Amino acid sequence: MLEPLRALARERPAYFRTDTHWNQEGAALAARQIAAAARGLNFDRPGGFTTRFAAEETNGPGDLLRLMGLDIMPDGWRPAPDRQRLATTTAPTPAGGGGGLLD
Repeated sequence: MLEPLRALARERPAYFRTDTHWNQEGAALAARQIAAAARGLNFDRPGGFTTRFAAEETNGPGDLLRLMGLDIMPDGWRPAPDRQRLATTTAPTPAGGGGGLLD
């Protein structure tokens, strides 16, 4: 995953600036890499995943701001929050199951 993440980072950020997690671009790249590695494994997986993005942007998670105590500081004293459009990904529900992670 390191080389694909480095390649992405040369074009655009793969991580939130104010958080320890991948942003949506980085998470999508990781999902594609994991899916490619899982091809050929012997398990059933449904196709047809759909991802929808919210129309409105919201502030990103920002756990680094909380860890440094900057979440309680006035806006001008801390970095601007990362912005994101919340994404919802759904998959077809398999017959007889709820479609959850443990189904």
